[in-house]
Amino acid sequence: PDEDFLYQQGFGTADPDTGAAMTADHPYRLASISKTFTAAVVLRMVEEGHFQLDDNLGLLLQNDDVPAPYAVNDLLVLNGTPRGSEITVRQLLSHRSGLMDYIFDKQPNTETSYLDDVLVDVLTNNGNGLAQKLWTPTELLSFYLNTWRTQPASTPGQGYHYSDTNFLLLGLLIEKYADMTLGQAYRSYIFDPLQIAEAYIGWYEEAPVSEPAHHYLDTTAYGLDSGNLDVTDLQGSSVDWAGGGLVMNLESQRKFLRALVDNTLFTQSETFTLMRTWVSVDESDSVDGAQLIEAHGYGLGLDRETIGNYDTWGHDGFWGTQMVYVPTKNAIVVVTANQAAADTEAFIASIFEVLDEANW
Repeated sequence: PDEDFLYQQGFGTADPDTGAAMTADHPYRLASISKTFTAAVVLRMVEEGHFQLDDNLGLLLQNDDVPAPYAVNDLLVLNGTPRGSEITVRQLLSHRSGLMDYIFDKQPNTETSYLDDVLVDVLTNNGNGLAQKLWTPTELLSFYLNTWRTQPASTPGQGYHYSDTNFLLLGLLIEKYADMTLGQAYRSYIFDPLQIAEAYIGWYEEAPVSEPAHHYLDTTAYGLDSGNLDVTDLQGSSVDWAGGGLVMNLESQRKFLRALVDNTLFTQSETFTLMRTWVSVDESDSVDGAQLIEAHGYGLGLDRETIGNYDTWGHDGFWGTQMVYVPTKNAIVVVTANQAAADTEAFIASIFEVLDEANW
């Protein structure tokens, strides 16, 4: 905005069946960019007094909020001692709860991740099994409890471990304390105030405007030789709900991030400052053997990292998406690629190089 400059462009094909060209208006599956939206809803609810950042799950959840036969304290069992009740809202938002990730972490009983198992189903069973499972939040929590509860990443509050399980629990807290569905909460706190019309939770809601552009996964990025898979219709991607289920276009992401950084989304000026309470990421996180090293740290549903020569605030997503703010330039860059193996960070770094040459 300081340069009065807005550029939006789509490239390629949105639908191979019809040949429809990609446009800037096409909605995309955002994957983990959704975490920033979920965090914003949680923080608005904190402003309203529904709960506080340092409230723990023992206070906020009842045992009947957790799938039987488990209790709230069973969410994390360390050396035989249940400690799930100690986990706080702040720890969930900052990935310091100690909970393992139910999508990407290797399952202790099989040494394969959920993603691995979906790929195997696609490649050996034409995707007719796990890859087509339509999940519910309760089933997701059962899946986590049955698999990882006794093998946590750390003691609550003692270490960083990126985990979709954190945001699954935050989604459940939103529904319980806002007394509405997660989709309704997104609309009430974010979409309606910002006049965002096309956004929705993939697989959990009907598309209000249009379905997402076709999406692909290049299997060579995972050491496989099975080509480029069209994963658009894989219901198994419903596994990421509050942590990665949103579908929307470029402009809606820009509106949201602008509202955050201009501090017009929250009702209290200090809330966005809390969101930027960066916790140093002091270890490399590994996803399927790839080392993901955060350059600076993670706040409350917001990432801080260096891209090119710039400090950025924002988030990226597994499906090939990235949404960042450059504080020194008051600029926003949003990239959505319909390829999970796309290097969106390198793409944004290239954009920064062009802008540097133009003396922005």
